[in-house]
Amino acid sequence: MAHTLAYGCPDREGRRIHDERLSTTWADSRRARRNLIYSDGVWWVELAGCSNPTHLSHTVLSALMHASDLSTLSLIASPRLSDMEAPASMEHVAMAPDLSTLLACLRRRRLVLVLDNCEHLLPSCTHFVELLLGSCPHLSIIATSRERLNTTYEQVWPVPPLTVPSVGEIRAPERVLTYSSVQLFVQRARAIVPQFLLSEEQVAPVGQICRILDGLPLAIELAAGCVTFLTPQQIACQLEQGFSLLVHPGETVSGRHRTLEATMAWSYQLLAAPEQALFRRLSVLSDSFDVELVSALDVDGTHDMTFQHLRHLIDKALVVVLSAEELERDERDEGIARYRIPHMLRYFGRRQLANAGVEEERETLERYCLWVEKLVQTAAPMLEGEMGPRWLDRLEGNIGHLRMALHWMLKEQQFGRALSLMSALAGFWRQRGYLDEGRHWLERALLAQESHQGDDPCLSPPSTLSTAQALNALGVFLMWQGAYDRAHHAHSQALTLFEQLENSRGIAMTLFRLGFLADRRGDYDCATAYFNKSRCLFIALGDDQGRDLVDNRRGVTAWNLGLYDEATALLVSSLAFQRVQGHPGGMAATMLNLGQLMIEQGDVQKGTVYLEEGLRLNQQIQDHLATAYALTYLGMASLLRHDIKPAVQRFQEALATLPDLDLAGRHTIPELVSRLIDSIAVAAARQGLSVQSARLWGAMETHRNECHLSYRPGEHQRYAAEVAIARHSVDNQIFSAAWSTGELMSLEAAVAFSADLLSSLSARLQSCPSLLVPSNHQVSRQDGQKSGSNLMTVIEHRPAVAEGAILRLQGLGTVGIYRGEDLITPMFRYKKAQEFLFYLLTYPKRTKEQIALALWPDATSEYVQTTFRVVLYHLRHALGGSQWILREQQFYAFNRSRGYWYDVEAFTALTRSARQEGKEYPERALASLESAISLYPGDFGGGLAPSEWIIRHQEALHAIYIESLLEQGELLLSLGAVREALRAFHTVIDLERYCEAAHRGAIQCYLLLQELGAAKQQYERLRRSLEQDLAARPSPETEALAQNSLALILPD
Repeated sequence: MAHTLAYGCPDREGRRIHDERLSTTWADSRRARRNLIYSDGVWWVELAGCSNPTHLSHTVLSALMHASDLSTLSLIASPRLSDMEAPASMEHVAMAPDLSTLLACLRRRRLVLVLDNCEHLLPSCTHFVELLLGSCPHLSIIATSRERLNTTYEQVWPVPPLTVPSVGEIRAPERVLTYSSVQLFVQRARAIVPQFLLSEEQVAPVGQICRILDGLPLAIELAAGCVTFLTPQQIACQLEQGFSLLVHPGETVSGRHRTLEATMAWSYQLLAAPEQALFRRLSVLSDSFDVELVSALDVDGTHDMTFQHLRHLIDKALVVVLSAEELERDERDEGIARYRIPHMLRYFGRRQLANAGVEEERETLERYCLWVEKLVQTAAPMLEGEMGPRWLDRLEGNIGHLRMALHWMLKEQQFGRALSLMSALAGFWRQRGYLDEGRHWLERALLAQESHQGDDPCLSPPSTLSTAQALNALGVFLMWQGAYDRAHHAHSQALTLFEQLENSRGIAMTLFRLGFLADRRGDYDCATAYFNKSRCLFIALGDDQGRDLVDNRRGVTAWNLGLYDEATALLVSSLAFQRVQGHPGGMAATMLNLGQLMIEQGDVQKGTVYLEEGLRLNQQIQDHLATAYALTYLGMASLLRHDIKPAVQRFQEALATLPDLDLAGRHTIPELVSRLIDSIAVAAARQGLSVQSARLWGAMETHRNECHLSYRPGEHQRYAAEVAIARHSVDNQIFSAAWSTGELMSLEAAVAFSADLLSSLSARLQSCPSLLVPSNHQVSRQDGQKSGSNLMTVIEHRPAVAEGAILRLQGLGTVGIYRGEDLITPMFRYKKAQEFLFYLLTYPKRTKEQIALALWPDATSEYVQTTFRVVLYHLRHALGGSQWILREQQFYAFNRSRGYWYDVEAFTALTRSARQEGKEYPERALASLESAISLYPGDFGGGLAPSEWIIRHQEALHAIYIESLLEQGELLLSLGAVREALRAFHTVIDLERYCEAAHRGAIQCYLLLQELGAAKQQYERLRRSLEQDLAARPSPETEALAQNSLALILPD
């Protein structure tokens, strides 16, 4: 049966796309022609210049007549169409004068017609194709179009955009070149500038260009054409500002392909007026969106018409339907499709919206903000109920829209409206851990409102109610972040405003907030006074939920005062009320408090039950902040039961939760971080790691002092007892020194050190569960020291080091610095101190000027003078003394006379040894190479800023590593270990895909293994990669191997 292959092409910006993207079809067609399936060939018909549907048959016939070997077609007799009834819808086509001739030409021919650019001739082109296929049984048609033809015989093959590198990959040259968009850019750039090479400095800009252009081929080709007068860095910078740069210089290129603007305008003009209007309005959306938001912006259509307009935009590839893989985790909503507009089309649409006038733009943004407000107002009261997780997910999936709406409201000076929206978002921000973001928006809006009123006192006053509510929300965020004085100021301002409004409910809630804050600060008498006033107001209002809220916190205050019976009664009563009301968030919070209260009274089992249920509820409602608290308290409960393994597991889970609270989460919840890390230190001390514990305790003491935090009396007693036992288990001087070291650690370093310590404990407990300190852990100092030695586990892979090494330095992979068995990298307060150390390890003697030029190449002399001294001091301090970094006259050097081991030196020494042993002692050389390779977990300087000297050293060591792998493969091959040699060569190919020596080695291995097909595939893979990516051929040596060894299996 005749059929059509219709390419619905999302990125149809130019004819050249088809020459590239349809290459497989062309190749298949040529092969088919040899097999006499399409014996009359494949013929291209360009329809872009055909604007009249009645000229379709003439355009096709003209293309056929111009073909060099189809002149005989014109000699075929043209039968009359009297025996063919054209459908009514085809009258305008059937009456075309050339149709009968065209049908006569094609009826007995076996060929393929490629009809390019059909979109502007629909639906006539659809009827034309159906007539041809119905009349010509041996004809096949490939039709390229922005939207489907919807013919009876149609099979759609979508052509997606070219692949683009992610943000994290654009700095890796070997990975960036695997993406088709980058390959196209390089190919077109070399076609214009043959000497163009994608250097390491240009990788990131070219990757960024392809990302900005959404992988669209015509846009990439136009951008590549700019390399004649701009660098890739300049091109990327210009594209960030707009796309006027993308102009084709050729005079023979069709008008709509000369500029990207013209191409997008062509597609835009094909839309009906309501579709154009919707496209303009949707262009304000920088994030993905759903059909509900589309309906809110489509003012020209009913709900049903909105679906039709959206479908047409999707059919014309102006709106893209996102697949599940393309959606961010937070954007996924089961059963609801989401869409986006590519970056360039969105830029074009915004210009069209601006051209449509200020009123349409303002109306669009107003409707957009109304939709956001409706979403938030609907979600806010649902966040504490059973549907809370779903609404939290929905808000998170639309967080980009929330931010844009707030930004526009503040820009338009709609402060009251913005503050109301922020107040409604406060619960979402807290539960999902966006504490920094919430505080930022509130402070920005309140400050802007205050400045605005000061500039023009005659303006109407802002909404006092929204301001008061926003101040209360700000106070809550500041309290959670430990800024108690500022939180008190915000709540006090809110109280004043509510009193001016005579808003009793607002006054009651603000008094509760002030009481909560006072309780957190340890001012329990003040807290009680605030709670009593708040409770009376809630009772007078008949607000049982408000009264319960106060009673719940009164229970916590009673607990802090040591009134355990009163605290238990209040919390149990509150929990019963919340169960009746069905408030999972309140129930979870109360269970956490009850769990801690039970534990403090000695009932660890009952407390654990409460904590477990609280954890389950918090995970169910997806309250990340409360989940982290629950995990921490459960770990503490396990410690009290002397059950170390589950404690370590809970602490690991809690530590892993912190980044989910936002990027600054470790800073925004100081109380949680302090309790968690102190508890981790207790777990480590109970396993004999008292010195490591002392560092963490010292770090957290500094942290608590800075944030004015304190433990409850019961907590403090337990904490002091653990510290005393750990101090007694080791020498007091060593313990004190470790504590002092910890006081200098940053919070990030303390968190990282804690994570490593937990990994160490977890690995040891997993492999040696019997190595547990007795439950009372009352060990003598001698036993404790021994236990610490035996139980210290390797935090990460550590190769063997020379005996007596005081310092062990790891520069390959992630940098690591160890004093004995202790990781001291976290003690380095400045990354530059680490870089300083490895620079001196790389270059034996350097002057201050040479060091400054390497570490601070762009800094002023005044800055270097101060910074050099500070960094050198911290480096010496972290290493344990000035004796490690020597100054001899004007030179600084690392003291190599002391006991140390450096993996880079060991690696290079082993590779030199292998080369010297070479063919004379192949087994010994192989052993040296294997030891060297095991020392190379990754490139040099992982974790350090990629300065110029580091990059040079990385490249040199990476080259040695590649050479070592090749030498290993060759030695294994010479010893007859062919499979092992093959693995070595493939390791090189994975790292350096264009390394021909590795490909030749792999081919030789396959030949020896009699796997001739694999040998051929290996050669073909190399050849295609070189030709497609680098426009090069394999070297003569590789070609010779292919011709000589593979002659029997390679085609002629």
